[in-house]
Amino acid sequence: MVYGNGYGENNCITNEDLRNGLRMGLKMVKAIIDPLSLADRSRAYAETFPTWPAPRTDSRWIDGIWVLGNNYQSTTGYYGSYPPTYLRRIHAMFPDVQLCNILHACSGSLNNVHPCVTLDINPTLQPDVVGNVHCLPFSDGSFHMVIADPPYSSTDAEQYGYPMINRRLMIREAARVTRRNGFLAWLDVQLPMFRKSEWHWFGAIGIVRSTNHRIRLLSLFQRI
Repeated sequence: MVYGNGYGENNCITNEDLRNGLRMGLKMVKAIIDPLSLADRSRAYAETFPTWPAPRTDSRWIDGIWVLGNNYQSTTGYYGSYPPTYLRRIHAMFPDVQLCNILHACSGSLNNVHPCVTLDINPTLQPDVVGNVHCLPFSDGSFHMVIADPPYSSTDAEQYGYPMINRRLMIREAARVTRRNGFLAWLDVQLPMFRKSEWHWFGAIGIVRSTNHRIRLLSLFQRI
């Protein structure tokens, strides 16, 4: 059977055309519904950083060590700023997350560096949004991903001139503004407490900067 276009022209759509169109449509829907597997994320990382070991994966877990090397460069000189390549490595693992759909909480000096939404309590740093991580000024499900790098201790918080954050409140707020099946990348010196009804913890990556630097933990969560 063939279908004309209704205007007496010779351009016709065959059954095979319809089947091909249906198959293409189903592939597009599947790509939207099915997130990348952890193996896919490991492969995407390896493509960007081919000289470094890719994170290990199975069907439910991803882990590894990122040795960032003896590199003391900082684009800002700001206390606690991200080490070189840290954000590139995260973005490499999450190629399906658009930068404009990422919230950087406790963004520090990150303003105007990446096309994402930056939030910090200090207005002199000129973030996109000045706000408190205990009460984020965004509606529910606003972001596909939250990248968080809070102060690790009261001593660290003193460096910024603000009180130490409450991890429990911050991760609850991160859950509220992250859409279902979205992600949280939490950099800290400890695994934060979280509600299993809100987050699925699926990855842990050790961050080794260089000598005389703390070894940190990148915890990866998916919103339930």
